[in-house]
Formats: sequence, structure tokens, C-alpha cells
Amino acid sequence: KPIFSGHFILKCIYDATLSLRRIYFPVNYKNGSNPRRTAPALILTLFSRLIDKIYKMITLHYLEVLRDKVGFDKLKEKVVNPLTGKKIGAYYGCLLLRPGKIMAFDDPENPTIMEDFIRALGAEPVIYPYRNECCGGYISLKEKDMSQNMCQKIEDSAKGFGADMLITACPLCKYNLNKNASSELPVYYFTELLAEALGVKEEVAK
Repeated sequence: KPIFSGHFILKCIYDATLSLRRIYFPVNYKNGSNPRRTAPALILTLFSRLIDKIYKMITLHYLEVLRDKVGFDKLKEKVVNPLTGKKIGAYYGCLLLRPGKIMAFDDPENPTIMEDFIRALGAEPVIYPYRNECCGGYISLKEKDMSQNMCQKIEDSAKGFGADMLITACPLCKYNLNKNASSELPVYYFTELLAEALGVKEEVAK
């Protein structure tokens, strides 16, 4: 098929829709509105559902691939540098969990996928109260004080329960936690620790 066929363009729109759907929900807090019920968010969700049906495809996050396709037990067998002794707090935020019925990624109130991932790498997961709370998303561009307050609560919560570091699966969350909290806890993208545990971090650095 030509590279700019209708199917190709539709697929590009679909990929963009998935990205927008996942970053838009945390954004609109104006006047106390629920970001999961805003019109653009619902339109994006309905459109992506339609394309799902057209292409009969399932979109998986890389954590889902590790859990459902590879298996955390198999991942554990591949670890050459176990992260023994590290106490890691998983920060979920909004990206993976909301809206729960549509994402169907994990239990939105008590998720376990990142904790299971941490255990597979040989580290100890730290459960803390603010692991599912929003970091502020793109609010940080306009309401910096609000975002700083939200991020500091997350960091204080994790530190108070004994975490040495945080991991996240959202680049924006990583940015906000690094930029808008006191930075007493290092924040890593989850694949950084995966690379370290699998012994490929040094290869990538070269």
C-alpha cells in the first residue's frame, strides 16, 4: 500500500490519539472539573475505541508486555545485577491508571504491576499513600506553586515510608518530580533500572 494510504493516515491519527488521551486527563482542573469527564478527553477515548475495533488491535504498555507476555518470573531469571538492598517507591500517577475502566491496566486503587516489576529486579518495593496521586501534569507550566505542592507531598510520602528512590512510567511525571520537589529522592524512568538489572546499562552508555 502507498505510504500515505488512508489506513496509514488513520493509524497515525490513532497513535497520536492514544498519546493525547493519556496525557490530557490530568490537565483540566479548572473550577474543580473532573479531567476524566471533559469533552476533549471523551472524544479522544471514543475515537481510539473506534479505531481499536476497526483494526482489531490491542495496544500494550511496555510494563504490560513484561507482565503479560514475558512474565515477571522469566524477567527475574534474566537479571544479572539484582538491585538487592534498594528500597524503591513506584509512582503511578495518572498515566497508567486513569480512567480505570477504559485503561483496564491494573487496579486503579491498589495497583501492583510496578511493585511486581521492582521485586523481579531484586529490589524491595515501598508502598506509600501518595503513589497514585497526580503530580500536576501540565499544570506545572501555569500553576508552578500548585505543582510544587503536589510533587512535594508525593516525595514526602515516599520518603516517610522508607523509599530510597522513585520510579515512574511517565516522562512528564519524572520531569515534575525532579523539577518541582526538593529532589531528596532520585527519580528514575522504570527502564533505567531495567537496563541496570539486565546488565545492559553499561552497553548503552558506550
